[in-house]
Amino acid sequence: MKQYFTGFFTALCITSSVFFFLGAKSKKNDNLIVESITIINPAENKKIFINGDSISLYDKNKNLKGILGANNKSGYVYLFNHNNYKVFRAGSMYGDGHAGNGYISLGNQYGDYGWSVTGKESSEHYK
Repeated sequence: MKQYFTGFFTALCITSSVFFFLGAKSKKNDNLIVESITIINPAENKKIFINGDSISLYDKNKNLKGILGANNKSGYVYLFNHNNYKVFRAGSMYGDGHAGNGYISLGNQYGDYGWSVTGKESSEHYK
């Protein structure tokens, strides 16, 4: 009886090995599809969060410090200061006569409007 069990177990191992080796030879690479990815650096306690339309950067205190993103029309970049106010914006502007012109906007330390410029030249803008 012991020999029957040993023979059955050996046949099972050989059959399993054949399937594993044949599967290992396949070089088909599929795409990785996920809803979001979070990368954490434990040494510095910093985090990067990637989802379908943006990459968010966090500091060691888990405060948002930057966003690189895309919406249905264009891309954008936002940067935040030490008080978590949005102080830098760049991207494309739509509406009010702008049809995708680039813009840069700087805010003060509280995130209020400070200075901005668009790629659309306007004689009124520079007065």
